[in-house]
Amino acid sequence: MRQVKVGTPEYEAALKTLAARGDAEDLGVARVVAEIVADVRARGDAAVIDCTARFDGVRLRPDAMAFSDGDVKEAYDRADAGVVEALRYSAGRIRAFHERQVREGYRYESEEGVHLGQIVRPLAAAGIYVPGGKAAYPSTVLMNAIPAKVAGVPEIVMVTPTPGGEVNPYLLVAADIIQTVIIDTTISTMAQLGLLILVRTVLGWTLSVEVEGHWPWQEHKQRTARPGAE
Repeated sequence: MRQVKVGTPEYEAALKTLAARGDAEDLGVARVVAEIVADVRARGDAAVIDCTARFDGVRLRPDAMAFSDGDVKEAYDRADAGVVEALRYSAGRIRAFHERQVREGYRYESEEGVHLGQIVRPLAAAGIYVPGGKAAYPSTVLMNAIPAKVAGVPEIVMVTPTPGGEVNPYLLVAADIIQTVIIDTTISTMAQLGLLILVRTVLGWTLSVEVEGHWPWQEHKQRTARPGAE
């Protein structure tokens, strides 16, 4: 094992080498991602279809990028009844927990006659990404979508990769339990990029980034008004 002493030129050189590791790889990844983003922005679903064919060897159809009711029924048929019941039980517990986090708005008038308050309302839509490749986690569906449901978000879109065209049945079951809208994207990178571009540029929805101490699926607006103003 190589040892270097703090404060020596050798230490400084070793520290710089460690700090710079991966930079070249990151730049390479960034270039590839930038190309994919530009392609999806320009060509939409056609670019997503081409990329999934390129990376996963699956050719999607424009009219079949979302799972059907038949796909969901088949997922239930394939799923173990005990696991399905466990997902329903978990969904109830998760909902009960997050119901206690919901914030209410408030409004009051200060001694100076100024109207103050906070408006708390759900976002118009939310998008969630759920791993579905080497590892699939139905718990991710529940723990991402249920807080949004509790907060009152009316539209939730889930994307999940389906390598080789196969989807884990429990992901569809979990999504059905909480009535999440499902979009099938076969590669995780394309799924996340698809959400970003779909939500921000096509539908005009607002993406939510969780900030410590704030409810991620609700919009908070501080309100101040002078007397007589609304």
